[in-house]
Amino acid sequence: MHILFLQGLDFKVIVDEIRWQSKHSKVAWIAYLFQRLKNLQEEYGVVIPDIEEIEDLAEEDAVTTLILNKLSNRNYTIEEILQEFHEDREYIKMLIRKLEDRG
Repeated sequence: MHILFLQGLDFKVIVDEIRWQSKHSKVAWIAYLFQRLKNLQEEYGVVIPDIEEIEDLAEEDAVTTLILNKLSNRNYTIEEILQEFHEDREYIKMLIRKLEDRG
């Protein structure tokens, strides 16, 4: 990743692709990418624009994947999901709406 960065990556294109894939992919991978980008920052001092947005997308990706895994076993109410994940009600509702939009 560092070698690619040294060649001149366009992080706007990368962030746009992350956004697109977070909306269209059913595979949780953004959290892994975020960790690799954080390591790149820490090890090489690389400044990654919009890292906070990538972190937010990674968190959403991880929580929605966990919600889907839970729902594959049985139905849950919003209250049960809130108790399970200890997240803000509006945040969980927003994630569920995103999952509904994806089908």
